[in-house]
Amino acid sequence: MRRFIIPLLLCVVSLQAKGQDATVLGIEETRFTLNGKPAFLLGFSYYAGLGASEESIHSDLDDFQKHGFNWLRVWATWASFGNDVSAIDAQGRAREPFLGKLKWLVAQCDRRGLIVDVTLTRGERLPNYEAHLRAVETLVDALKPYRNWYLDLANERDVRDARYVSAEELKQLRDRVRRLDPQRLVTASFGGHDLSAEDVRESLLTVGADFLSPHRPRTPESPGQTEAKTRECLELMKQVGRVAPVHHQEPFRRGYDRWEPVAADFLADLRGAVAGGAAGWCFHNGTQRNAPDQQPRRSFDLHSRRLFDQLDGEERKSVAEAAKALEAANQWTLAGPLGETPRRVTDSLPLSDQSDTGVWEKYEPMSDEFEGGSLDTEKWVCNMEWWKGRQPALFKAENVTVEHGQLLLTMRKEPVPEPYGKQGYHDYTSAAVHSRDRTCYGYFEVKARPMNSGGSSSFWFQQDAAPGWATEIDVFEIGGKAPGHENKYHMNVHVFRTPTEKRHWSIGGDWDAPWRLADDFHVYGLEWDEENIKYYVDGVLVRRVRNTHWHQPLYLIFDSETMPDWFGMPADKDLPSTFRVEYVRGWKKQEKSSSTAADSQH
Repeated sequence: MRRFIIPLLLCVVSLQAKGQDATVLGIEETRFTLNGKPAFLLGFSYYAGLGASEESIHSDLDDFQKHGFNWLRVWATWASFGNDVSAIDAQGRAREPFLGKLKWLVAQCDRRGLIVDVTLTRGERLPNYEAHLRAVETLVDALKPYRNWYLDLANERDVRDARYVSAEELKQLRDRVRRLDPQRLVTASFGGHDLSAEDVRESLLTVGADFLSPHRPRTPESPGQTEAKTRECLELMKQVGRVAPVHHQEPFRRGYDRWEPVAADFLADLRGAVAGGAAGWCFHNGTQRNAPDQQPRRSFDLHSRRLFDQLDGEERKSVAEAAKALEAANQWTLAGPLGETPRRVTDSLPLSDQSDTGVWEKYEPMSDEFEGGSLDTEKWVCNMEWWKGRQPALFKAENVTVEHGQLLLTMRKEPVPEPYGKQGYHDYTSAAVHSRDRTCYGYFEVKARPMNSGGSSSFWFQQDAAPGWATEIDVFEIGGKAPGHENKYHMNVHVFRTPTEKRHWSIGGDWDAPWRLADDFHVYGLEWDEENIKYYVDGVLVRRVRNTHWHQPLYLIFDSETMPDWFGMPADKDLPSTFRVEYVRGWKKQEKSSSTAADSQH
């Protein structure tokens, strides 16, 4: 097992980078990536940003970044309240000094690790296709050196007024971007409605947009609907044969009509977007339309007052709490004791689900009560073909035994064969077994007692065989007697390689048990499905992580290891020490039983 943690990686990434291409926006299936790492785009509307002073822009970016925001939306065609700050003119040509201001803004954001949405709109500023095409060419040429921006070809392009742009014209605009800058990501936003199958098909297959940007209805019911509507959108993509990120680029805002959303509404909408599988969300803001002079005008007019100074109390609360809401939606870890634990009624079901709400059926290839006198070699393999153990301890098959109804994995202080000395192994041996079967999704439960030493007792899933993928799920890594780790239940998920990126990242979390974990047996469980990875102790949920990458068949693994860089080395007086597993039980949901053969590889 490899131990690295990048906290909140799936939430918000703030990268301090230098040089050109310092911040690179990408896409991996239904997620955005920043510099190759998955990231949720948490942004804010900054429509008239090209009219703000440089000092104001720096202050706004400082304040929003402080609260975890990593993208902003600025319009290249914006004129309001007597201030025309458009970066292009009505013929689509460069309009200075505002195009230069846009280049400066993108460059500043590049250094800060921020993404910029550059938006065009058809209408008075771009009255026809020819001007629109020239505007696309102007922006792509001016901003081509930077990889931290994407282009919204046409804001609310399906609204049947001056904003309307046909799918045929959008396709031509998208094709022109692809010829000029093949890596540039583009979208074309929808206006004020949830998407139909035809909307999805037209945008992804006809136009060739890289992701979808729906602008949902602005009603009091909207925050409670966002999760379900996002899921519907992702399901429609599967039906049309192409998946892409869903980016909630312009939700509701204050000052729009009689409904004045409060902080709880903004945060509920954000949580719903994340829970539904969206890749981005925007804190939208604009004029107070029912007030004199429409003040505060917020992002719609930044000529004299910076955005953050125009936000009211509810909006500031939304901004301040957004990152926490995002973190809670992506991952959660129990703080404090377990509380009441479930009572075991039957061994045929997971301890956490004795009422069988999951409709489980036993999965025998990864189930064993260890009642025989030796390891069942039809289910298990000693050691690992792809890894000999973490130095200095060498995996040794003789350290794996089955006795008195338990699987025993023992660590010893003893010499290792001479050939392994050149590979960094010496003086210690340990143990490992892995399943012959590899599987994807299910519930996996063990009753186990970790070693009472400074070594690591580990229960995990891994494989390197899926084409283009190398991933890992650590159910636990317990340093039984390691100083400072005696009560810590360590959990982690890793990505080492994807079809598009060879870069390691992980999301780890710890639960602090109110007891020494090595003192007794406890029941540890993992529930793994397409949407979430959940961890249980004695039948109680202690951690949840959104499943964004762990969709490959993996081996189930038990091992004892030395981890000198994390737990330190075990004291010689504590060796030999043994990691004990009383049983392992696997289940699959019955509604997926027909696909078990496809999910598993023997």
